[in-house]
Amino acid sequence: TMSVRSAGAPAMRLGALACAGHGAPARLGGQNDPVLTAEEIASVTGAASLYDVIRLRRPRWLRSPNPTSIRAELQTGIRVYMDRVEFGGLESLRDVQPSVAWQVQYLRPSEAESRFGPGHPNGVIVVLTKPKS
Repeated sequence: TMSVRSAGAPAMRLGALACAGHGAPARLGGQNDPVLTAEEIASVTGAASLYDVIRLRRPRWLRSPNPTSIRAELQTGIRVYMDRVEFGGLESLRDVQPSVAWQVQYLRPSEAESRFGPGHPNGVIVVLTKPKS
């Protein structure tokens, strides 16, 4: 009986893993995934803006992880870059239609500062738009 239990447990775990992934698209990330793909963006129905998509799929991206000042007026929020050009703050995402986004990525502060320079203590959201045809 002891050998049956130990042999059965790994098989049960493998079966559970196989069932959990069955039928799911190859890359629909969870809330901790730092990337939103075009497929995942398109799967969100009723979103009026890219801000709405992020609010529904990656709400943590919209919260600043580190307060940058005790005074609210001096807070440095998460910055948005579109096609490698600074686009604005989080509110600028309300002006972006979900259909134009090819990929959206959240960069942690250290990644943001190495890519875009100092001044990104709360990270960056990078939007890459679909190529124009």
